[in-house]
Amino acid sequence: MKSVKITKHILLIGLIVLFLWVCPLFAEDDGDEGIDPIQAAESEILTRLNLARNNPWAEAERLGLDPEVLRADVVPEEVAAQWDQGLWPLVHNDILHEVARAYCEDMIEHGFFSHVTPEGLTPEDRVIIAGYDANIVREELGALVFDTYLDPSEAAQALMDVLLRDSLIQRETEEGPILLNERVVEVGIALLGGELTTCEEQTHAYVLCILLVRPDGPSAETWLQCGRLYDDSNCNCIYDVGEGLPEMEMAIRNGEILSVTDAKGSYCIQRPLGRWVLQVNDRVLPHTARLDDVIVDDGVLYRDYNYRTFRENW
Repeated sequence: MKSVKITKHILLIGLIVLFLWVCPLFAEDDGDEGIDPIQAAESEILTRLNLARNNPWAEAERLGLDPEVLRADVVPEEVAAQWDQGLWPLVHNDILHEVARAYCEDMIEHGFFSHVTPEGLTPEDRVIIAGYDANIVREELGALVFDTYLDPSEAAQALMDVLLRDSLIQRETEEGPILLNERVVEVGIALLGGELTTCEEQTHAYVLCILLVRPDGPSAETWLQCGRLYDDSNCNCIYDVGEGLPEMEMAIRNGEILSVTDAKGSYCIQRPLGRWVLQVNDRVLPHTARLDDVIVDDGVLYRDYNYRTFRENW
């Protein structure tokens, strides 16, 4: 039986900590060099996070919480209304991923566990230094210590169980809402493992860093577009609750998949620069889209798509 202990937000502060990243510890050689277990676990974390954002009440049930009790006694009324609609899915961002990974490495190497570095750098500082112009920055940290071999996928599941539970029960934080923040749209996720040596005893551990961000203004290099893909069954030319189309692939003409709609038809995509052609399940939108086709005051555009326009122009 595995012995697993989860540590959040306080990880042996004040003790001498030494982490060494040892790949063989976390990736047994199965002859398939194309599969990186850490990257797979990070992908699982994003999937789990977006599933929870799509329907926080269902995630609460999966974690053994009573949604009715949460609604009545825990979750503020305005937050409950957001959860009823579902939150925007998060889009992976390479810059944020590198910032998160570098921070996990920094905490491991220097033996601290905090949102602020020993030099005083906050999550906002680290994101801006990396060249990402951010309007909102939120960070979630977690750590898991174990005695015997633990697969990265198992570690990811255990860590997310704790972090999502804290979000659902409205754990108070100085930063406000984190994983279930309704305004963030991009994310960087890093899971790092190694050997922990304290008091002459050696244990194994994983550290998880999640950065959730909203880009800022017209200066943002990569614009995000969020909206819903819907089937206009009542022909009123707007999205109505229940019309969303789930699991639909949204891609550009070269075949690159930008997003897959969630259970309510919601999507967020990184908009390509210049002119591009959007297609859904291989059906092409009847006009090309440009970066400047909608005027906004921040880095996120909102646009719903009626699937009928794709079908009729097939």
